[in-house]
Amino acid sequence: MCNSDKNVYTAWPKFDRAHFKIQKIMIHDMISLKSLITMILFIACFAFSQVSCEKNTEDNMSPPEDRCIEGISFQMDIKPIIESKCIQCHNGDVQPLDFKNYQTIKNNAARVKTLTASRVMPKQGSLTEEQIKLIGCWVDDGAPNN
Repeated sequence: MCNSDKNVYTAWPKFDRAHFKIQKIMIHDMISLKSLITMILFIACFAFSQVSCEKNTEDNMSPPEDRCIEGISFQMDIKPIIESKCIQCHNGDVQPLDFKNYQTIKNNAARVKTLTASRVMPKQGSLTEEQIKLIGCWVDDGAPNN
């Protein structure tokens, strides 16, 4: 080996255990810094979402629009709907339920409410939102014969 080759090899830095230990600490510190930044961002997002939810809760404190109308009359409100939309099928001839009879309607009131609200019934034609609401409120009120 010539002298110049020897100088090339000695010019390279020596890598010993201390050097690798320093690199390991630096990598560990970078990971810790990333974890810290991630945690700070998570806390900030969580805090922001809580403030946002509180504001939305306060804004939605207005009374719900789907409150029932009081004083719904079977004779004045419900019977006309039944006669115009339900009797064609539920007259005792086509379907076994005879809605010409109040007691049959009352006994099936919860089912009538569910089927009209889900728009399964009436099969022929349809009910307006107001009619569906009237039926639902009347049923919720105990389906009185008034």
